[in-house]
This record gives sequence, structure tokens and C-alpha cells, in this order.
Amino acid sequence: MIEKLKGPGVKLLLGPRGSGKSTLMKLAYYDTLESDHVLPVYINYSHSLALEPLFHTQANALRLFRQWVLLKITVAVYETLKEVKFKATDEIVQRAAAAKSCIRDLERGIVPEVLEIETSPSEMIEFLESVTMATTRSRCVLLMDDAAHAFSLEQQREFFEIFRQLRSRKVAGKAAIYPGITSFSHSFNVGHEAEIIEAWYDPSEEYYLPLMKEIVRKRLGDEMIARLGSSFDEYISIIALAAFGQPRGFLNMLSDVIGDASTAKSVTRRRVLSAIDSYASYVDGVFMALADRLPRYKRFVTAGESIKSELISIAGEYNRGKPAEKRTQIVGIKEPLNAKFEKILQFFEYAGLARKIKSHSRGKIGVYQRYQIHSAVIYSGGGLGLGQNFTTAEIIRSLSNFDAHEYCKISPSRLLKDVVEGLSLDLPPCANCGVERSSAEQKFCMNCGSRLTEASLYEELLKKPIDTLPIPKKKIDGITKNTKIRFIQDIILDEAQTLLTVPRIGKIWSARIRNLAEEYVGV
Repeated sequence: MIEKLKGPGVKLLLGPRGSGKSTLMKLAYYDTLESDHVLPVYINYSHSLALEPLFHTQANALRLFRQWVLLKITVAVYETLKEVKFKATDEIVQRAAAAKSCIRDLERGIVPEVLEIETSPSEMIEFLESVTMATTRSRCVLLMDDAAHAFSLEQQREFFEIFRQLRSRKVAGKAAIYPGITSFSHSFNVGHEAEIIEAWYDPSEEYYLPLMKEIVRKRLGDEMIARLGSSFDEYISIIALAAFGQPRGFLNMLSDVIGDASTAKSVTRRRVLSAIDSYASYVDGVFMALADRLPRYKRFVTAGESIKSELISIAGEYNRGKPAEKRTQIVGIKEPLNAKFEKILQFFEYAGLARKIKSHSRGKIGVYQRYQIHSAVIYSGGGLGLGQNFTTAEIIRSLSNFDAHEYCKISPSRLLKDVVEGLSLDLPPCANCGVERSSAEQKFCMNCGSRLTEASLYEELLKKPIDTLPIPKKKIDGITKNTKIRFIQDIILDEAQTLLTVPRIGKIWSARIRNLAEEYVGV
């Protein structure tokens, strides 16, 4: 996988939240820095949503956005030259300084009358090729992380039009994207323009459990591992399977189970299962947060939560009474599915709630779209049909059945068909007269003729209360009681690190909470 990111050709690194896309991008970057013939350039677009308010105030917002995308590359090239200890020319130093200043202003919502520096995709290609040649390397790899994640539909399409143009014999782009919510430009054809690389680890592969155990051994000292005692293999296996191939989830559960160095308690089965329940709530929270991040799809998210519960209930009925090795996480939904149902399933993929696998034809019975439900979510929701008195080994065997032909078959009519068919986009009414707009494309009110506007999504997300984030209630209560932090923007602006003054919040939890806040408004 990393070799493909380092190699020639345009690639799209696909995976849900927490699947390790950024880690793979950075590994490819640092590996390639040591190369004699490839110049890697790592660009992070996680602050893309900070430009979203411009689309409500500036007629030339798309042009400004295009410059922001390209200028980020200019700054990243300069950073690469510093990493490889190549002395940049005065022109490059000045160009990078001007680009950095322009980026900072745009992300703060400051729009100068005249941009200090402007460029185009073709000029950027010339710049990249000249720098590559100057460093005596034969080609350049653009590693574009957090690409087109939080961008609006308009921004996403513009980004991929730029991405399509940023290629030559010596320059190849790699972009990390999410499943389900990414929209490409009309001239960008996935498969033809770029190869898809799956970033999501597959728990069914033989390498998976040994890899997770090796990660534990490398990250934890002997003293911390000793807390797992003789149950090391059993506990790590269940945590790894519950992580559903997502390294971030695995490490977060491991952190919850092990605790920190000041905690001398040994690990118990109850603690392991509690960590899995907490992680299931986190995954569900990622999905529910889409109602805030994509407000026009709020009704789809609400319906999706009900559909998820119904799928887990159906899986529980199917699994109940079966031997552990015959239980399944896979549900098959009979085709055809209408576009609204497909959109909800795409949101499931984005959040990591479900993983789409190859459709299965049952001959005259029909074709089924198959989805594997997240391991932690199906366990926590009772979808494994385990009953009351089950062993840890029984959970492991239940989560280890990867037979794709063993799945419960469902008709869409059983899954709130009437509700789904009646779904519509949640569009804000006219601010002047209150009449609802008829479509997302409508520019003027059909009743009073006023120009239709929408509130800035970025600004709305910053104003969300901190309990919007998937943080345990006890920690929320502690933050509220001991600090003045009330909203997500307060966490992001907490330069004094007042979170560290809250009881039971140390450096690890403080960093995790800050990351959650930045991720909420960024990716």
C-alpha cells in the first residue's frame, strides 16, 4: 500500500474515519524523503472548512479556494526542501513566505483586495518539475491528506478538477478521501483518472491479529503489558476484532483498558467490554455528527439511526441460537434500492458503521447488496445474539466468522421503506419571509424574491456545545465545573491548556479532546 503511494500514477486512498489514511500518507512521505530519485510533498487540507464562510460573503470564493489549495502545495514544497536539507533559492523562500501569509489570512476570513501571490495548476506543475530537477530527482509525489473531506459539494468538485490537472510525466498526486460523501468533478472519472487504494485494514486477513499484537508490544512497555496477564492474547484479539480494522479505534480502546502509568489496576474482562461499548458509542456519534456537518441531510441521518437499529435487531434474530462460528455481521439488502436509501448506506460507510462488500446474486431470488456492520456496534447493540451468559472466547469466535456467504437477507420494505421514500433535504427557509425553498439549487425566494442565503457551517460548528463531541459525560461535567470552556471553539482556542486543570484529564485525554474538536470542525 505504501509502495503505491510512493510510486508513479495518480491514486486515491479510500477509508473511513480512523482507518489510518494520514498515518499511511506520512509513512510514505518519510520513507520517500530518503529516496534519491523521488521528491515527496506532503500537504494537509484539514483546515478546509475554515474557508467555507467565504462562500457566503465573497463572489469570487471559488477562485480564492483554488488559490488556497495550490498555495498549500507551495508551502509544503518548501518544508520538503528543509527536510532533505536542500538550500532553497531566495525566490522559493519568498514565494513560500507569501503563500503562508495568504493561507493564514484566508483561513481567518481575511480577503485582501489583491492576493500577494497567485498561481495556476499549469504553473504549479512547472514549479514542481523545476524543484524536482534542482534536487536531482526524477519525479515528484504529491501526498494530499484530508483531501475533499469537509469541503462543500462545490469545493470538492473544484478540488478534484485541480487534482486532475496536477499531473505530468514527473508529477503524480495521491489524495486521501472518505467513502460515501466525496463528490468528484464532472471531468474526473474514478478508475480512469486514478486508482483506488483501500486503506481500511481487513480483519479477515491472516496478518491482522498478529499485526495488532505487534503494535501493542511496540507501543507498551513490559509493565503495562503485564496488566493484561495471561489473558493478553484473548483481550487483544477481542479489542482488535471490535476495532473493525480501524487502528485509531484499536489504540483508543487499548488506552481505555490499560489506563496510564499511575493506574496500577490489572485489566479485567469487564473493563475490556466496557471499552468496546464506549467505542461503539463513539462510532455512532461520528455518524450522528453528520446531521451537524451536513445539515441539509439531517433527516437522512435521523432515518439512518433507526435503520441501523433495525439492521442490528434483524441480525440478532438471525444469529440467536446459532453456534458462535456461524454467527454473522453481514446483512444483505435486496436490490433495487432507491437513491435515498443508497445515500444513507453511503453515510454508514463514511462513519465506518458498515463496510460494503461485493454484491451477491441468489439467482431468481435476486441480488443482495452486502454490508458488514461494525464489530463493536453489532456487539454493543446485541446483534450477535449472544444472550446473557457468554464467554470472551465466544465473542471472539462470533466476530471471527468472515464467511461472506453467511449473511441475513433483508428486503428494503422491512427497513422503514415509507419513511425513506418520504425523505427530503432539510433546506433553510427564506430569511425574509420564512417560505421554504423548493430545491437546493434555488437562488431566490419564489414568494418575496429575496436572495436565499445559508448560515456558515464552519461558524455554526464552532458554536456547538462541547457535549456534541464523543467525550464521556463525567469528563464533560468536569470541564464544565472546573473551566470556562463551554463551546467547541473554546477548546480550539484553549492556548493556556486549562483542560489539564480538570481532575482525571491528563495529557493523553487533553490531547484526545483537542483532536476531537479540531477533527469535528476540520475533517
